[in-house]
Amino acid sequence: MSIKSKLFCFLALAVLPVALFGSASISGTALVNVAGVADSDFAVVLVDTSGSSFNTAALATLAANADLTSSSTYSGFEVLVTTAASNFFNNDIVVGVNAATFDVVSSIVASGDFFGILTFSGGSTTSVAATTYEIWTDATWVIPADGATNTFSNGDLAQLDSVSAGSTGTVDTAEEPTPIWEPQGWVYFSWPYAYSFTEGRWHFFDISNTQWRVNLSNSEWGTLSEARGWNYYAWPYSYSSEQSTWHWYDSNTQWVVDLISGVWARLGAVAD
Repeated sequence: MSIKSKLFCFLALAVLPVALFGSASISGTALVNVAGVADSDFAVVLVDTSGSSFNTAALATLAANADLTSSSTYSGFEVLVTTAASNFFNNDIVVGVNAATFDVVSSIVASGDFFGILTFSGGSTTSVAATTYEIWTDATWVIPADGATNTFSNGDLAQLDSVSAGSTGTVDTAEEPTPIWEPQGWVYFSWPYAYSFTEGRWHFFDISNTQWRVNLSNSEWGTLSEARGWNYYAWPYSYSSEQSTWHWYDSNTQWVVDLISGVWARLGAVAD
């Protein structure tokens, strides 16, 4: 993703409480005049629950179509709060958190844990395939001690001003589902071709594959290449009018191409 022109952005965090035996708070403006954040962009505040550092490498990739508001999306991290950027006076872009309150326990988030901010282009709370997001961190961004209140404006927590993100991550490309051809009704075989009466079209089988099936009358195994004439399908079963018997299909990988559309598919849903 190309870096957007520099934008004025403020990320204010009001987080209470974040400790087990009392309350701790962080507040103020974390990001000012940063690049890569626009109106309606989505932001997630994460805590690295390892307690040793904020591991940006663990956030280098995210799965496509994942829920960005859920801690389960970020292994080893806990979502503190989420918010979105919006227009503010003077055309600044402001990302604010107003009266955000959440309860955690020390086994999840504790004083001394490091936190960071992820920003995603657009307002979607679901990760969009093949996009890039920014990861904002600083060595001072640490959950304060029990009873303490730290802010970004008085030096407790560094305020990132007029900078680009130190790290970025990429959402994986979404995998396209494997096409499946599941024959239904009467199919005429003249191997390696088959005509589907229901669809009114021919198919061609990849002869380098082997599709096994069992004859349910005598329990003998054979291959689909032995099929002849009309066969009635109720997948994963077929009835051979020529043999007067039913067959059951094993979960092999048999590719077949629709000779009208040209699309290759795996035979039968059982293949997946």
